[in-house]
Amino acid sequence: MHARRAFATSRQPSAILPCPYLKARYAQWVVPSIENEADPGNRRGGASGGGTQYGGGFAPRLPRHYVYNSRAGELRGKTSKTIGVIVNDLTNSFFPEILVGVERKLVEAGYIVLMAHTNEDVERQNTVLRTMREQGAAGLVLCPAYGTPRTLTNEVESWGMPLVVMVRTLGPGKYDFAGADNERGIYAATRHLLDAGHTRIGFLGGRTGVVLEQRLKGFRAARVERDITFDEDLLVAAKPTRQGGHETMMALLDKKPRPTAAVCYNDVVVFGALSALGERGMRAGKDFALMGFDNVQDAAHSNPPLSTIDIRPGELGEHAAAILLDRIRTPARARQTYLADPRLIVRQSGRCQCGLFPQSRRRAGRGPDVGARVVAGSNMAWLPASVTKTARSECAESAPQAPSQRTPFLAMSRTAAGVSGSPS
Repeated sequence: MHARRAFATSRQPSAILPCPYLKARYAQWVVPSIENEADPGNRRGGASGGGTQYGGGFAPRLPRHYVYNSRAGELRGKTSKTIGVIVNDLTNSFFPEILVGVERKLVEAGYIVLMAHTNEDVERQNTVLRTMREQGAAGLVLCPAYGTPRTLTNEVESWGMPLVVMVRTLGPGKYDFAGADNERGIYAATRHLLDAGHTRIGFLGGRTGVVLEQRLKGFRAARVERDITFDEDLLVAAKPTRQGGHETMMALLDKKPRPTAAVCYNDVVVFGALSALGERGMRAGKDFALMGFDNVQDAAHSNPPLSTIDIRPGELGEHAAAILLDRIRTPARARQTYLADPRLIVRQSGRCQCGLFPQSRRRAGRGPDVGARVVAGSNMAWLPASVTKTARSECAESAPQAPSQRTPFLAMSRTAAGVSGSPS
């Protein structure tokens, strides 16, 4: 009994087992001790917390403060459960909504997310990428900063690290991509304003880059379809921020003749434009028509509620994460692309007809109605071939598909995982 007490006491300081392997080995030998069950504190054994007998000896129970070191386990198994997510602008509420979707999907799969913000700085982005590599991340989800070279995807691929580019494409390549059909979305917003009778329509916000180019293509395509000349003077570029939206709207309202409507680069730009209208004694939906892009959560609760293009940011993030998980599980899998179907959401800000129609036509059903409505869902059969063709080619690989192998454009982004089988 004395020897047994000494053994238990001497083993207590090293009661924390180093890894699950030894814990499993103890489980094979453990036989519950009648003495310990009768005396939970093991007062007769002299060890606080008790123990169990095995093979004629004594093994300690795991103390309550035992914590498995998952990082040590990853090092032993040469695996990682960490995913790096690098975002260009967290001040835009669109990106936190995407992050929620990315994290939700990755956590469900047993991964931990390390998030970094580059603030549109390419050098900072490079530093973050190197740090993620040094930390042994299992994969990366990247929304590139403005000015990111197209060769970045090849560099990350040389590291042997799975990568999904999100929101902003880096041009043709073999990398996975998750984003939205920017051209079709802006086309739908512009066509809505043209259908309401507007012809002097401005485009507000956006910095030089592939996303702005795609959205301006949709803006021009809708005007060309109606034989309306594109006026470069109504294109007012600025940073896609609230301040940029305020400044561009002020500049647009000073133009003669004054425009009656505007399509904005994103919802954040619209929020700034709304404040500019208020300073001029005007109100969106009554004196001026405004359209946004993204459909962030604040869009439905702005004053007035915002008409916008819905690309479902959270869902987009989930698809980006699903593509990355597929790449981790199957490294040799073919390139995957997900493009969110744009949906036109009409709320109060985009209903202004500003005296364009006589009152009789408004009574006939052409005026504003109550509540938000989805005008264009996933099936936009009325889109011209030029729009769909351009959008398809933005992310296309250099080798063209044979006509018999092409998947219908409207079928893109409809798979359960978000991407398999869709054209690039």
